[in-house]
Amino acid sequence: MTSVGKDSLKTQRTLAVGNRNYEYFSLPVAEQKLGDISRLPISLKILLENILRLEDGRAYTVEHAQAIAGWPKKRTSTQEVAFRPARILMQDFTGVPAIVDLAAMRDGIVRLGGKPETINPLVPVDLVIDHSVTVDFYARNDALFKNVDVEFVRNDERYAFLRWERSDRHRSRGNAFSCGLRRGWGEAGKLRSLYSRMDGKRKRLREVG
Repeated sequence: MTSVGKDSLKTQRTLAVGNRNYEYFSLPVAEQKLGDISRLPISLKILLENILRLEDGRAYTVEHAQAIAGWPKKRTSTQEVAFRPARILMQDFTGVPAIVDLAAMRDGIVRLGGKPETINPLVPVDLVIDHSVTVDFYARNDALFKNVDVEFVRNDERYAFLRWERSDRHRSRGNAFSCGLRRGWGEAGKLRSLYSRMDGKRKRLREVG
């Protein structure tokens, strides 16, 4: 994930891994400026790191970081804070309509004389087709393969569209319904838990979960 570069609290540090250097934003260093954050819930620590990394003085500010750090005092807050995840995991009921919207926006940009590749998710997206299950064959060793074949024939247009999405969009992956459920993807290690991204000549590090 990219940092805008304010780093008002000077929390940016470098992690050397082999012959590579990664930039990250340290919560222990932030604690020296913001006060004790050891009792913050993990979810709020994730929000805090997000603000430190993306600080721009507008959507992500030091005041937002201070509000999160001060949460344990009253265990409540009226301060709204922005959050940009490192990835998005979608299932087919909501994910396919979102991909349709992206395709429509790309088509609109082309009609206006623009470049369709400018319409892209800001973060990596995984779309897992985990609800398309119709049982036509059962009680036989090849039932899964038979049902998969029938599903692809029955919904050929849908899967042709998703194949286009997978090949044409830079930051999203579509995964067929027979590859597992959303919750199983994380458990099986098919989804990354650590993300890095080039920001100029520096590589930024972001942990998920």
